[in-house]
Amino acid sequence: MRNFIAAALLAALTLAAGGAAAETPPDEVIRATVKEVLGVIRERRAELQQNPRELRALIRTRVAPVFDAARIARLILGRHYKTASKRQVADFIREFEDFLIRTYSSAVFEYDRLEITVQPPQFNSKGDKALVKSVVELPARDPVKVHYKMRADKNRRWRIYEVTVNGISLITNYRTIYGKLIEREGLDGLIAQLAAKNRKHGEQ
Repeated sequence: MRNFIAAALLAALTLAAGGAAAETPPDEVIRATVKEVLGVIRERRAELQQNPRELRALIRTRVAPVFDAARIARLILGRHYKTASKRQVADFIREFEDFLIRTYSSAVFEYDRLEITVQPPQFNSKGDKALVKSVVELPARDPVKVHYKMRADKNRRWRIYEVTVNGISLITNYRTIYGKLIEREGLDGLIAQLAAKNRKHGEQ
């Protein structure tokens, strides 16, 4: 599971160098920022290894603005989203985002020597959604196909709402896992579990 999450996020990290300017095509958002963000990780490797909190703060700053957190939460929760309160949705978004950040933080140094090839985007008929396909090359590993579904917000900034890795959907994966837990313990039970794990790792 950790390898799947890391693979899904390793290229997503490269998208988030403070947010791209409006009207920047989605593939250019990816291409233009890969070198910058990976450069930060490589340049500060020793420092960040010694300071996990600083690493998590860096990843939060770079990653969070690029994801459409509200849409991702709605897709992951599925039918449970309809019966969730606003408080529950907000809590789930916060804890799931923290979960992704700490998961990536624990694996980032294993995947910092990647090369990524990005293909031209495939737009929908309205031009407000795009599929961006990429291939990630990792040392001594088979290439990983990472595809992004992105949507333009009202300011024409492109944000990710789905990632697939070698055909495996991040959304579907967590909808299945969390759906079973919600059936057993309720949405508040899921949020509590995520929060407890996040607090535990946040203390390190």
